[in-house]
Amino acid sequence: DADKLTVVSMMAIKMLVRAGTVTNEERSTLINAPPDPNPPAMPENAKSWLTETQWAQMKNLESLDAFKKGGKLTETIEQDSLGWKRWYVEEKAEIADLPRGVRDLGPFHRLFLLRVMRPDRIGAALTEFITSNLGIEYIEQDPFDMEKCYGESSALTPFFFVLFPGVDPTPTIEALGRKLDITEANGKLVNISMGQGQETVALNAL
Repeated sequence: DADKLTVVSMMAIKMLVRAGTVTNEERSTLINAPPDPNPPAMPENAKSWLTETQWAQMKNLESLDAFKKGGKLTETIEQDSLGWKRWYVEEKAEIADLPRGVRDLGPFHRLFLLRVMRPDRIGAALTEFITSNLGIEYIEQDPFDMEKCYGESSALTPFFFVLFPGVDPTPTIEALGRKLDITEANGKLVNISMGQGQETVALNAL
């Protein structure tokens, strides 16, 4: 399920980039959360609950337009350390009130704060974000129906399976093939394990 959420999250963000709602810089920053190479010294009132890496990552977020409206993040942390710590320790930080200075952030940019400070809650936040932007069907899918998918396919719209450890669609494909009289026995189904030297075999089969 975590892998599915990663795939659909990447897809949703890519759609927002194409729509011009999200910039490539924002996408890259959310995925990688790079730290600022030369952050200022962390204030004493934040050292008990914030790591040096998180501090540097928060400093880097200041380069994004969305985080320039309420003052510099690192300065707001220093000035309102108690408010930030209160949010930081919330059990469900993704729905808790944000600290002063960043309360106007929308759901997408809230993800950046969670990515840096509460990565344990980013999954829940992404689930809600995907549901709001794409629909619940992208999170809670019906059981896979090979026959239905086959009906929607064509020579120009083939299948592409994203495989995970322990998952093999071959038996499902072969079962549908037998139902439709498409089997290896009659030469209508070709099963090739792709690897070095198999390109020609696959092209000849096509």
